[in-house]
Amino acid sequence: MPTETLKPALDADRTPENLGEYPNSYTVEFTEGRVTYSLYGDPNSAHNPIIVVNDMVQGRKSNKELAALLSADGRQVLIYEDPEYIESISAKDKRNTIKAVDFQAEAVLAAAKDAGLLDTDRSVNMIGHSLGGLIAQRIRQIAQRDRIAALDPEKDSQLALIASSGNIRQESYRGLTGRWLGYMMKGLIEAKALDPKGVKRGTLITNALKQRNKAIGEIRAVKDEELHYNGLGEALHLVYPEDKMFPWRRTRPTVQRHIENGRPIAVATPIDYGQPALKGLELWLTKAHLKGRKARLNFALSYRGAGHDEPTSNPERTAKALIDYFDDGRVLHRARAGHKKHYPQYAKT
Repeated sequence: MPTETLKPALDADRTPENLGEYPNSYTVEFTEGRVTYSLYGDPNSAHNPIIVVNDMVQGRKSNKELAALLSADGRQVLIYEDPEYIESISAKDKRNTIKAVDFQAEAVLAAAKDAGLLDTDRSVNMIGHSLGGLIAQRIRQIAQRDRIAALDPEKDSQLALIASSGNIRQESYRGLTGRWLGYMMKGLIEAKALDPKGVKRGTLITNALKQRNKAIGEIRAVKDEELHYNGLGEALHLVYPEDKMFPWRRTRPTVQRHIENGRPIAVATPIDYGQPALKGLELWLTKAHLKGRKARLNFALSYRGAGHDEPTSNPERTAKALIDYFDDGRVLHRARAGHKKHYPQYAKT
């Protein structure tokens, strides 16, 4: 691990340093905790800076490859460790559903402010993976309340959701637990192929098990909180054929309801033979000449089991999809032409 620099004030020395595994690494304190973050890329880039908003078991180790790819394309990227509560916060408070999301959102805002991302004329984009979708929603709400222009969707702050939670109505612990077991089983079976360095196992132990009460609060948030999309602005929602945690067949009704209510949301599946493709399976069928369940399984396996941990297991494909969207919103332009036409074809089978 690099030596962290505790920087409680924005005007402290910000001289870039190579701190080993993570470049430009800083720690900032906020009201109820502290968070360590790293900056990748050119701070003078013409592109909007990007904040990668964590899932509950993510951290810099999970997101550093994605950050490196996005920064190599000329973007400044902020990633951060799972924030830690100060000692005075009780176990009961840590398990509170609302506080779980608020704490994460405040940590992200503290890191972004400390990094100087909120004090420029540029807008800031966000990527929210899994629980990160709910956290991004809360960040948008706080930004609107506090008039943070850099995160205003009306001023070109873009949002991409990846396998986001908050889209299953009437969620239950039984359903959530069942899907989690399927997700873990998939991870164990495919670990050698998809996670040879043990990134997911390491972050799970470090972040979820080390801070158990905090993790309980986040699990409750996944069960109880819903993405409402109002105030989020335009959003790209990446979904995957083998997502065991938030399968598209379960999340589709909620997303579709919001689209029919006029929310500017596009749904896409990133694929390798081009830019983000809507109706991904349909294109695969044309190329592979397969039908039915066999086709769906082949499609999923051909994309390295494209599932809930896709940003970690295949950061290259994820980065390509995000760059395409952030550059010109091409996916959303297609979606505006007719929302109902743009759901992934596999969701109908």
